[in-house]
Amino acid sequence: MLEDFSLRLNNELKALHHQIFHSQNFVEVDCPVCGSADSTLYGVKDAFSYRRCNVCTMIYMSPRLSDVATLAFYNSKANEIYNEIKFHGTGSNIDQDNLVNYHNLEIILKRVGSPSEKSESLKLLEVGCGSGFFLKSAQNAGFDVYGLELNARLLDNAKKLLGVESIYGIDVQECDFPNEQFDVIYLRDVIEHIHSPMSFLHKLSALLKVGGILFIETHNVDGFIFKAVGIRHTCFFGFEHPVHWSSKTLGLALDKCGLDFADIKFESQDCTLYEMAHYYRESTFTTIFKSSNNKILDKFLWVILRFLRIPIIKFLDSLITPKVANLFGYGSTMKFIAIKSK
Repeated sequence: MLEDFSLRLNNELKALHHQIFHSQNFVEVDCPVCGSADSTLYGVKDAFSYRRCNVCTMIYMSPRLSDVATLAFYNSKANEIYNEIKFHGTGSNIDQDNLVNYHNLEIILKRVGSPSEKSESLKLLEVGCGSGFFLKSAQNAGFDVYGLELNARLLDNAKKLLGVESIYGIDVQECDFPNEQFDVIYLRDVIEHIHSPMSFLHKLSALLKVGGILFIETHNVDGFIFKAVGIRHTCFFGFEHPVHWSSKTLGLALDKCGLDFADIKFESQDCTLYEMAHYYRESTFTTIFKSSNNKILDKFLWVILRFLRIPIIKFLDSLITPKVANLFGYGSTMKFIAIKSK
């Protein structure tokens, strides 16, 4: 089934890639955080170019897809195939995804306290709520929940799951929520999709109450695994991810929007020596045009991977490597908490 999924997705991505590049639906942009035009090339993957800002170190795609081309991708057959596993499927991937959301809710509850113990209800907004699992858990914990989701199928699923009308199929910039409406705003795997992150974050800051928290989870482009494999990483995907954050650049962006750093936690489930070597031997599903290694390199990587699959080596690798990455602030994923203090 996984091979069939990968083949169907790759075929659709190739067709869409040809269509979009043929029509030249691209926009040249400067750094989306500090606005500087001073940058150097970070890498090229599938003809998408990524740049590193020489002023603030932000990594971003330029030229990036236009808004029209981006909308075409999110309404494409390729994106629907991807969602089969990400949102519509069953099994270990979905279970793991739900578990991460549940753990994130525990982090939020430790910071804001139990909603049932408050004199007033606590309002929580999730931007990009998918099928609504996180919001359902938050609802069960006592929050008044609100969600924004642009995918029509996911929006319908979330409404059915939650049984409320406060789930909307609009962009956050178009919503008419009053300012200082929410105690918590939750983003998971969202901010790397945003073309204009500063205006997006300014809007979220305005929606937060004073003392409210913004929870952002995204990949950490300064993580060990990214330093090891670069643009080979799954997260470098030109159709979806125009920006790639580090703790430094995300902290800078939030500070510019009047939000104060409160805490950061790192996770590194994919940060192992085995995964690093594997990236060099085999392309991921977000690589549209795959290339083969030369025979000598391929044989070398095969030997390395066999060694790293020895049970005791595999155990130590999975136990030690992620912990080292997290300890030194180079984890694969960041859970960033900011507070609106005034």
